[in-house]
Amino acid sequence: MTGISRKRVLWLHDAATELASTKLRMTMKPEEVLQLTTELLAGMDAEPVVWDYEWASCVTYEGPQGFKRVIEREAPPEWAIDEGRARDIIPLYRHPQSAPDSKQVDELTIWIKRLAHSLKYANQLSKLPGDAMEYLSRKGLISVEDVLR
Repeated sequence: MTGISRKRVLWLHDAATELASTKLRMTMKPEEVLQLTTELLAGMDAEPVVWDYEWASCVTYEGPQGFKRVIEREAPPEWAIDEGRARDIIPLYRHPQSAPDSKQVDELTIWIKRLAHSLKYANQLSKLPGDAMEYLSRKGLISVEDVLR
């Protein structure tokens, strides 16, 4: 995100906090420095620290096989996700992230179900509708009856 380390931003934040309490006049107000460092820290905390995912150890004519859980500093490459070599990808953060609004999750689930249903009729050879419904079922967002429809 930035060339400044987290440790340096924390130091600057602490220094600005101390300066703000002294009411010392500066070119940049301590409150502005605090706002800047707070935003920088929030941005740093919003980025995943590591990625937890399943990686296929081999690929056969049947597709990716031998999945094992790995934890890496980088996200799996897009090509690996597209080819199915990486799955169940979970970004892990320094601090807990706020959970999405349940109403928003419900609305997105409905939209995914509707799109999967429409795609199934538009292209009957596509595996995507089944994969989407399987994903929703695996995450507990729909019931088995929804998948069978």
